[in-house]
Amino acid sequence: MGAAKHARVSSGHRPFCILAAALAASFAFAAVAPAPTASANEKVFRKVTAEDNEQARALLAEGDALRKAGDYEAAAKKYTRAIFYNEYLGGYAFRALCRMKLGDYDGAATDADTSMHLRRAKDLLRPDMNGLAEYVAGICAYEKGDNTAAEAYFQKIEGTPYAKDPDVQRIRQEAAAKAVAERAAKAA
Repeated sequence: MGAAKHARVSSGHRPFCILAAALAASFAFAAVAPAPTASANEKVFRKVTAEDNEQARALLAEGDALRKAGDYEAAAKKYTRAIFYNEYLGGYAFRALCRMKLGDYDGAATDADTSMHLRRAKDLLRPDMNGLAEYVAGICAYEKGDNTAAEAYFQKIEGTPYAKDPDVQRIRQEAAAKAVAERAAKAA
């Protein structure tokens, strides 16, 4: 009877032993496994330092000079680097403009949307920033055939320097006319 009692006790402890072995193995693996990194669509938050701001502003200035010279590809790269240091300084809006000029309407629309979501009230006081994201989003929507969205974006730039651009005025009229025609066709 003593052997049977010993067998029962040992089998009763078996789940505990298995659990202990599994935990020990997982701790050993955790010590060896590298720390997880963010994937492309995950945001990694970090504190922006004064040096980051200085670096971002310098890169934005370089990007502005390249953009004004017509080198949109190089300017977009500078803006991308500036965004890494501080995404709140306008890099997305200006990179959107460069991407639009290069014909990357999907990328430009994404950057314009991001810029609108990150924008602060004081950004609207800057003449070069006020309406820029909406301008780019409107042109991109028009180029992708979404005239209703283009018309809505162009209404938002009213009173900004971008509304005075003759090309924007022409595109805005075309988009509005096409949007009206599209709505009439849907209603019929």
